[in-house]
Amino acid sequence: MQSTNKFVITISREYGSGGHEIGKLIAKELNIGFYDKDLIKLTAQNTGYTLDYIQENEQKLTNSLLYDLYEQNYAYVNDELPPKDVLFLVQSKIIRDICMKESCVIVGRCANFILKDHPNCINIFVHANDEYRKNKINNEYHVTPAVGNKELEESDKERANYCIHFTNKEWRDASNYHLTLDSSLYGSKQSAKKIIELIRENIQ
Repeated sequence: MQSTNKFVITISREYGSGGHEIGKLIAKELNIGFYDKDLIKLTAQNTGYTLDYIQENEQKLTNSLLYDLYEQNYAYVNDELPPKDVLFLVQSKIIRDICMKESCVIVGRCANFILKDHPNCINIFVHANDEYRKNKINNEYHVTPAVGNKELEESDKERANYCIHFTNKEWRDASNYHLTLDSSLYGSKQSAKKIIELIRENIQ
């Protein structure tokens, strides 16, 4: 990457791996923007859907409703993306618009695929062993009832299906990323430091 250009770090992550926390630490240290759930809020503003509606139905809306919304309100969106989910298309446009204006960290939303043509983009996948994930979810996120192996499997399956539906790519395939990192080896803070070192080497 070139230091004169805006750069983007995308983070895909397993639930409980600390990817969200790592992303925030990176953004804070580099003094750049951080986007995660904020993208949902922006999508709500751009589609007219309420925030609660999108959060509850983002990955479950029927194709007929999405086609209708696409034809009525977003026919101008003409990307070469495989999905016809208009919420994904709107989020894709929002992500691209953000990255044209500023350097930032974007967590989730298949941003690595959306920004596949961005010249200064580092794509990272954060994963961890199941015990580390369950401990973080139950003791740090304070999720109730407690999350077990079954819930982890369901979350992983949902994220994998979301990724392959919208990108035709395998979510955990290391070839989709510049770096994959096992956060259970280092913890969130040290993981963030290692990623920051890599980023600084590439933007200087």
